[in-house]
Amino acid sequence: MVLINLTGIAEDKTRLLQVVPLMMMGVIYFFPIFYLWKFSKHTKESLANNDSLKLSLALRYLKLHYKFMAILILVIAVGYLIAGVAMFMSGNLGQF
Repeated sequence: MVLINLTGIAEDKTRLLQVVPLMMMGVIYFFPIFYLWKFSKHTKESLANNDSLKLSLALRYLKLHYKFMAILILVIAVGYLIAGVAMFMSGNLGQF
């Protein structure tokens, strides 16, 4: 007799729906964290050795971090704007 475990299949799909967005967020957020780590490493070295070139490099990594975060925020804001317009156009938002 073969028993089919449908709850196991549903749990696997639920896990997949949880893991995939988390992995995407991890990949996207890797770069800002990497830039912050490089900034802190070079800042620490520049302060220990009184090296202005290292400090310049550290500040460049900080600038990259903020640039990446600004672009990410703009992309998310545009996504929310597009979703809002799509909801309004579909009529779901205007029937309150």
